Amino acid sequence: MSRIWALSYGGGVNSTALAILLLKQRQPFYAVFADTGAERQVTLDYTYETFFPYLREHGIACFTVKGEQGQGIIQYCIDNEVIPFRAWRWCTDKFKARPIENFVGNDTHAIGIDAGETHRAKRFKGDKMFPLIDAELDREGCRKVILDAGIPEPVKSGCWCCPFSRVHQIVALPDCRFDLATQMEATQEKVLLWHDKPVSYWRERARAFREQGLISDIGWIPEEPCECYDG
Repeated sequence: MSRIWALSYGGGVNSTALAILLLKQRQPFYAVFADTGAERQVTLDYTYETFFPYLREHGIACFTVKGEQGQGIIQYCIDNEVIPFRAWRWCTDKFKARPIENFVGNDTHAIGIDAGETHRAKRFKGDKMFPLIDAELDREGCRKVILDAGIPEPVKSGCWCCPFSRVHQIVALPDCRFDLATQMEATQEKVLLWHDKPVSYWRERARAFREQGLISDIGWIPEEPCECYDG
């Protein structure tokens, strides 16, 4: 029997397709999801209400890990007067990569990097596998795997406070998120969270969009490639 693998599950297209591919290949595995404490609700809903139940129906164990002492990224930023930064992805390392690596230990680790972004695989060390690359599945190929399995396609995963957030993702945030973002940004002198504009700018823009009836729900956010840890 094949050695069991650990699947780094991020709640997005790539890792969802990878899980389905491993099921098809009859490769034993378990899934590990890193909850940063700032995941978009649509990703949490998809993970816990749609895909983890699907995996469990197929006999796959699913786990959730968090940062040190269960602390989330938002409180960590406020307490330590730091902020997610485009030039250095410390938040991905601390709240996704390390918690998953610590949980996985020496198990073979399957990462959801697709055949259209093979350059990302070069930075990983240790016992890592990239089945999507081996199967020559790019982003569109991953989408087809999901749809062929009869599973709804997930939206783009990622933290709501990510400095790489697209404009449409930022303006879809509720006021409570802008309140937290304001607290985070208040610890900084020069660095701004989103696209060199203060949180106050984005809050007002979001309010204008809502007043015009242009935002009804976050579910319309499309999938887009990114440089996040687990694809």
